[in-house]
Amino acid sequence: MNFENAFKADMPFDIMYQPSRKEASRKKPVFFIHKYFARRITANFRMSLLGFIANEHDDISKMFYEKSKSKEDITVLDPFMGGGTTIFEALRFGCKVIGNDLQPLSLFVTKGLVENIDETKVKKEIAILKKNVGERIKEYYKTKCPCCGKQADGMYAFHVKKVKSNTDCKEHRFFSTFIIAYKKDEFTVVCPKCGKLEKTTFKNGPYECTCGWKLDSPKDSYVKSGVFTCPECNESHSLSDYSVEDGYPFDTDIIAIEYCCPFCGAHDYKAPDDADINLYNKAVLDFHKIENELPIPDQFIPSGYNTNQILNHGYKQFKDLFNKRQLLCLGLLLQEINKVNDKGVQLWLQLAFSGMLEMNNMFCRYQQNAYKICNIFFNHAYVPISMPVENCVWGAKLGTGTFEKTIQKILRGKRFNKKIYDLSVSKNASGLYDSIQIENGDYVEAESVEDYSLLDKSPSHC
Repeated sequence: MNFENAFKADMPFDIMYQPSRKEASRKKPVFFIHKYFARRITANFRMSLLGFIANEHDDISKMFYEKSKSKEDITVLDPFMGGGTTIFEALRFGCKVIGNDLQPLSLFVTKGLVENIDETKVKKEIAILKKNVGERIKEYYKTKCPCCGKQADGMYAFHVKKVKSNTDCKEHRFFSTFIIAYKKDEFTVVCPKCGKLEKTTFKNGPYECTCGWKLDSPKDSYVKSGVFTCPECNESHSLSDYSVEDGYPFDTDIIAIEYCCPFCGAHDYKAPDDADINLYNKAVLDFHKIENELPIPDQFIPSGYNTNQILNHGYKQFKDLFNKRQLLCLGLLLQEINKVNDKGVQLWLQLAFSGMLEMNNMFCRYQQNAYKICNIFFNHAYVPISMPVENCVWGAKLGTGTFEKTIQKILRGKRFNKKIYDLSVSKNASGLYDSIQIENGDYVEAESVEDYSLLDKSPSHC
């Protein structure tokens, strides 16, 4: 093929600017199947490929929304494929593609982007997993519904880190906030003295608990800018000054639970009762009984610009990023996934397991005004927060970031491969741009191979 006309056609940067912005703010569904950092948008790659393929007088802005013409005689090499955007877009043209990256996650995620998924087989295996281990995992997060008294599903457990103290206080708990959640002017407050949860508006001045503790403002806390100050004994230290011997950063108390009840439909926050604490302690004991049987990572955290943030707080191994209940439930789940014989199905279960880890660790915080958990990289760094939120590994009817929700996200995302669309825009009466999805009949389905000699035999874009 002669490429003398490559990039001679006019590139419609002005026309594609707004559609590109729309895609940047909301990626296409398949790119949600697993997180990858700094993933680029498809519009830029598609326009570049069209610029390479088009003849001098072709209208690229028109070709952009037309069905991609097969270019099987072109081989696209991406030596730093990252999240696989170039690979995906090249396969829309039926190109042979060669991707490479030093990061193993890159290969894992890119395989997920382009390989075919058998929904029926995956759903069948999910049902088996749920029976074998899912129901067991869910039991570790059950809680009594305050409304009907039946067993509700615990969605999130709110923790606060604590340490032993040589002062008269004996123990310090690192409350970075006393607000569990808020909606408009209504705040759900936790009392650090008696543990009571109550809703208040602050309209009549400070909130006062029945035990006598007062909260002047929703912005008040014991931890500010990483420094803890006790209002009782006035002890003040940077959190990183505390050690494992003191209990930091691993000792925590559960101070609240968000639940949803499948019986009466109640959905709210509650203070943990004795049964909730006993259930957590049971999970810890169960973990220690079978710890050596579970596929728990033993890698040490390497020193680096970002990882030094947590190394300085006493974290040594990657398993330290999880509490014992999380390690138990995640270990049980991965153990069952590893037993799946069909490797084509196992890939999607592994992808879901890997993808959910960002929402199932002790670095997750709660977005108080949105009532949802935030992933570990919410601030694009390892931030050793003092009030982590624990997700319910397998899943509940409500909530996000669980195994069930992640596998459903993968299934939805993969349907995009067979109904690919590109974004256009139209200007509305307010002068803003609305997105328009334009399908053109493209689809992506490829098999990855590790030998160049097999490249010609690998089915790609049909």
